[in-house]
Amino acid sequence: MGWACQLSPTKTEGPATKLVFLGIKIDSVSMTISLPPEKLSRLRAMIRDWESKRSCTKRKLLSLIGYLQHAWRVIRPGRSFLRRTIDLSAGVRALHHRVRLNAGFRSDLKWWNCFLPVWNGTCPMSSVVREKPTVVLASDASGSWGCGAYTSMGHWFQLKFPDSWLDVHITVKELLPIVLAVALWGHLWKGVTVSCKCDNMAVVAIVNSGRSKMDKAMHLMRCLSFFLAQWDVTLVCQHIPGVENNDADAFQKYYMMGLADSTHKLYACGVRRFTGICATAGRTPVPADEDTLCHFAATLAAEGLRHKTIKSYMAGVRHLHISEGHGDPFSGGLHRLHYVLRGVKRAEGMFGVTKRERRPITPDLLRKIKSVWDPRAHEADIVMLWAACCLAYFGFMRIGELTVPTENGYDASSHLSWGDVSVDDPNSPSRIEVRIKASKTDPFRQGISLFIGKVASDLCPVSAMLAYMVVRGKSEGPLFWFRDRKPLTRQKLVTAVKNALGKAGVDPGQYSGHSFRIGAATTDAARGLEDSTVRTLGRWKSLAYLEYIKIPREQLAAYTSRIC
Repeated sequence: MGWACQLSPTKTEGPATKLVFLGIKIDSVSMTISLPPEKLSRLRAMIRDWESKRSCTKRKLLSLIGYLQHAWRVIRPGRSFLRRTIDLSAGVRALHHRVRLNAGFRSDLKWWNCFLPVWNGTCPMSSVVREKPTVVLASDASGSWGCGAYTSMGHWFQLKFPDSWLDVHITVKELLPIVLAVALWGHLWKGVTVSCKCDNMAVVAIVNSGRSKMDKAMHLMRCLSFFLAQWDVTLVCQHIPGVENNDADAFQKYYMMGLADSTHKLYACGVRRFTGICATAGRTPVPADEDTLCHFAATLAAEGLRHKTIKSYMAGVRHLHISEGHGDPFSGGLHRLHYVLRGVKRAEGMFGVTKRERRPITPDLLRKIKSVWDPRAHEADIVMLWAACCLAYFGFMRIGELTVPTENGYDASSHLSWGDVSVDDPNSPSRIEVRIKASKTDPFRQGISLFIGKVASDLCPVSAMLAYMVVRGKSEGPLFWFRDRKPLTRQKLVTAVKNALGKAGVDPGQYSGHSFRIGAATTDAARGLEDSTVRTLGRWKSLAYLEYIKIPREQLAAYTSRIC
């Protein structure tokens, strides 16, 4: 168009594949941006000078913030370690006012001081990052029970939240698996781009911006930025609708359902002890070698734990390794560990460690319990407790099958409900049917029906249950509850039975919730019932039922006369 444009030779550069624009060096061949060497050296020297400062003017602090803000355009993880410094500068008004440098500032400055000396000053352009991800990471979290993540490389983990995390904000819970994934597998992703799929938009914004107004989320973000910088990993988080996050949801859901809640709690206890003992001894918990496992077993034994408990905790350690993708740590023989565990078991016998004996509740004891409970005091509650005792005894039931774990722990899909009990004839019932939806030996919840018949005795379970059903009413809810409609828990039933035994002059210390099941097996065996029948009634799938049969000492002594 005939226009003349005057260009200053000192301000013009190019055409070239490398040039410096606004203080940042751009390379169009490698598609990277970097800080020029002189700027990087100046920034390193500045960070070292600030280490010894205890306070400064607001003007100098803002100058430092300006340098760091310019740097994080290239050092993307650095943005998470700038927020507290910016907040600190807002604490005073005038530029000449002094600012006391707090612990948060020093913590962020320490990251810059550790990272800058080993950083080459280069990172890929954001357009390249978004177009060519090398690894795909999918994560998800539940507000109530846990979180998990898996990658396109085949790695995965799951984690159950502790009770203290129940009230933690869902954003923090959704961010946690991303941080853990980078901490676990970041060393395998060195120098690559990871595309993270998340169904929480707040988490996507936090990860991509490196900032959050939530203290816990910001703490996790700083941890994430530290790992990203340590392994030179570029993380880009992308939002996907929850309905499309089926893979992560399904994986986490079904993996957690692979074990019972009680097993998860037991394994979690074992893992806490394992990681604590490893930290004290300066050992690496995962992956653990045979020396570490032997040390763990020996330490637990020295603290007085029994062989059975140690084996359960070892199972928790195995579960930890499998969950983190390390395989079974016990699959390689581990002969020394085998000898250590055998030694623990032998030591129990040598040093007088005996198994706590659980005595059976027999029909005579049932009558003593019934005589102690006054039907005139809280009649509905007494009728309920008596019906529960009769059902436990005559049904060979585990206490957990007829009670709930806590007052707020009722689950209609697994616990006994009003509709799970029926009679054969409403006008003249001769038996009741109890449908058990879930039990210890039925992990896949196929369900089983117990048929309990009427007997001509004051201990008749059918009469006890019918009397309770009249008092209870037809309301939906747990089968056994008190007058205030609070469900019967295991602890409340065992406490009530022990109190009744104590008032009847029987030492309650030798009795537990399992005593009903032991008593039923012992009584039937003593009366000549075939072993196969006892096994069927108790729903035992192995010979474990033999341990439930307690032959009285008097009867054992009487056998002596038969061999004379």
